[in-house]
Amino acid sequence: MEPIEEDDAVPTNHIALTQMSLFPKFKPIHEVVPRLSFYERVRLDTLTSLNFMEFQNQMVLCHRERGILFKGFRILEKRIERLMAGDRTGEDVKLESFLVFLKIGHITLLAGDFARALSAYQQALSLCEEHFWKDPGAFFGLGIVYLHFKSYGWYVDCLLFFLYSSC
Repeated sequence: MEPIEEDDAVPTNHIALTQMSLFPKFKPIHEVVPRLSFYERVRLDTLTSLNFMEFQNQMVLCHRERGILFKGFRILEKRIERLMAGDRTGEDVKLESFLVFLKIGHITLLAGDFARALSAYQQALSLCEEHFWKDPGAFFGLGIVYLHFKSYGWYVDCLLFFLYSSC
């Protein structure tokens, strides 16, 4: 039996093992962008943090609604990666990034991932503060996240801004 050469040795570290693929024609799961049906696309477009009470009871959510939230998050995550990797700059990219982060905030809030929702809302706020405060769903969602983390002062500010802007 011949000794194994260094180049023919089986990789022992985790990174090298994950880069090897038994199925080279398939993409890794983190690179796959799901497709949406027409119903799912319409539902995803209409979801905001104002639907929070509809999604409050996680046990009642059907698989279709959970699937829409998951697919929507994956699609928006890939869109952010493309925006950040692109060499375009300007107001249109800033506004598109704002809208994507805002939608990620809404989706993760409805899914119950409050930490990720807070991060997304804060990134949207830092991108376009003037547009953020014009959208009632944005500061309502941010207020719900603050309430979850027991930051009552910030919650009251967002709630009052929501109530007075709705008049």
